[in-house]
Amino acid sequence: MRATFGEDADRYDRARPGYPDQVFEDLVRHCGLSPRSRVLEIGCGTGQATRPLAGLGCTIVAVELSPELAAVARRNLQEIRNVTVEVSPFEHWTPPTTPFDLVFSATAFHWIDPDIRVDKAADVLRPAGTLAVLHSEHVAGGTESFFADVQARYETSDPRTPPGLRLTPAADIPDDPTEFERSARFGCRRATRRSATVGRRCP
Repeated sequence: MRATFGEDADRYDRARPGYPDQVFEDLVRHCGLSPRSRVLEIGCGTGQATRPLAGLGCTIVAVELSPELAAVARRNLQEIRNVTVEVSPFEHWTPPTTPFDLVFSATAFHWIDPDIRVDKAADVLRPAGTLAVLHSEHVAGGTESFFADVQARYETSDPRTPPGLRLTPAADIPDDPTEFERSARFGCRRATRRSATVGRRCP
């Protein structure tokens, strides 16, 4: 499933929304980002989060599974000198010897092997470096009628979809920190918002 996003990379680029400015303001505030920071972005897609990160002046290595998405990202970011886009599954990616100040993943971390992702992120961070994971949920309200209208399509495409599934109110979506709590690598974990998790690597 995670490889399907690159099947039509240009259309994905046109349709995929970006991220609110508040996300990057939070990264500066909670992660201490500065123009001297080194950032690893996991699953950059076509650069929706990469561009605003680069605008902070950070040096960014963006790792993307799909060669097609990575090609569009390089095109979109070609005038930005502080970004390198590498093609690889994160599980098999060979990191540089210089550690990162921040590992950031926007709506992509859940596609990575759960037996690998947290430990490997910790391995590439400097002591007290930060892992920040942004995820999203379809919630009741806004475009709710769209998801009700296409429910039959979901059930046809994925037989595991519960019949008559409806969206959940935002307040009822649990914040599940168990993956970070199980790891001894990020003892200073905190959730800054319901949709974001920030963990500082233990020295």
